[in-house]
Amino acid sequence: MATQNFTAPGDGAAPLARLTLENTAYNDPFALADCREMTLLGCRFTGEGALPRLADSLLSECVFAPTAARALWGGVCLNLQGGEMLAPEALFRAETVTVERMAVNAGGFAGGCREMVLRDARFEGERLLTLCTECRAENVEILGDGALRSLTDSSIDFSTLTGDDLLWGARDVVVTDTVIDGDRFGYFSRNLTLRGCLITGRAPLRFAEDLVLDGCKIVDTTTQ
Repeated sequence: MATQNFTAPGDGAAPLARLTLENTAYNDPFALADCREMTLLGCRFTGEGALPRLADSLLSECVFAPTAARALWGGVCLNLQGGEMLAPEALFRAETVTVERMAVNAGGFAGGCREMVLRDARFEGERLLTLCTECRAENVEILGDGALRSLTDSSIDFSTLTGDDLLWGARDVVVTDTVIDGDRFGYFSRNLTLRGCLITGRAPLRFAEDLVLDGCKIVDTTTQ
């Protein structure tokens, strides 16, 4: 099906709800503000802040262009399946979000979010997933400095984390069977549990408190 352009309702119009929209391009800023119970299939978003406060919705194989910054701020109960995220700071203070099979290549993705499930996805950029709580990540690849900063009450399983200053200031986090490569990993963390992990980089885990290491291998490259 060919992509169609869509113009959102004007100011004062009621937000859309309970609609399925397929293969549609949204160019306007705030194109679908305050919508709920939407099913968006193969859509493309280029306008800034396209979907603020979206609720109870599925986005499958959608593409967010670099111009669609802050696309999903304040969303609740979102299911992102597949597609590509190129928009910076796309998620902010969102709640109950699933991200599965999506390719994210943009800085600032998912800041201050809670109750997230990340599965079979790839994230690249700086300051990814910072200040998040109750995050469950499985089989993900995260590349970028400063990722997972101040993460709390969360778990990471069977994943690959690459970048400097990862999990800086993390609290109550369990990491299992994960490869971690970067300098200054886990600084100032508290109650961080690492099981079966391979950790490579300079000066890891300094100033950590209540640290648990179980079956891990640490290659500190400080003097290499």
